[in-house]
Amino acid sequence: MAVMGREDRTFDRYRALTVRFAPYGLASWTGPRRFDFWQRSADPSRADQIWLGHDDELTSITVGTFDPIDRPADSLDIAEQLTIKLVNLGLPHWELPRAEEFDRRLVDHAFDLAAHRAGWPTVAITVDGRPARLRWQGFAGYWAGVVDGHSLGAYGTGARPDPLTLVRFTDTTPYGFDVTAGVRFVDMTASDWWRPAADWHPDHRPLL
Repeated sequence: MAVMGREDRTFDRYRALTVRFAPYGLASWTGPRRFDFWQRSADPSRADQIWLGHDDELTSITVGTFDPIDRPADSLDIAEQLTIKLVNLGLPHWELPRAEEFDRRLVDHAFDLAAHRAGWPTVAITVDGRPARLRWQGFAGYWAGVVDGHSLGAYGTGARPDPLTLVRFTDTTPYGFDVTAGVRFVDMTASDWWRPAADWHPDHRPLL
């Protein structure tokens, strides 16, 4: 197997992937904003999702925007990506003992949640000034949801989401990058609020 050289690694970290959609974030957020994550599409020159983070001392909310051509609104894949993030958020430190099959059970639980998304509770939100619904699910002290009729999702701290006001950001400089120039690995910023839980949450117990 070839070993990637220093020059190659540097190039990969600074390489920009094109984006053919504008990402969404929180309209009224007054705390710090950050570029949380992006994911490459099947086309290696293009990103097909962008996640924008919003953190303060009490709350963290991350909004995900998916390329609507790759992932149409209300698709199962969007819900699965949100539930996978949801079940991973509340995990305790990896050194805590767990059943050998726990990881598989956790993933299966996430996929089962996504498959039953039609029955999730909803909360009224606003998208580009118009009413919409966030269809959400909670697990281990966090929540995650998908937006009906949009290629959008969000997850955050707390037992349930508050009403959100989402807007499209064609100017992403408040998040520390320029989406019109593409997305790069070096522009992402990790959250300062997340820490592994000290112990298992009651939601984990049936899966252990």
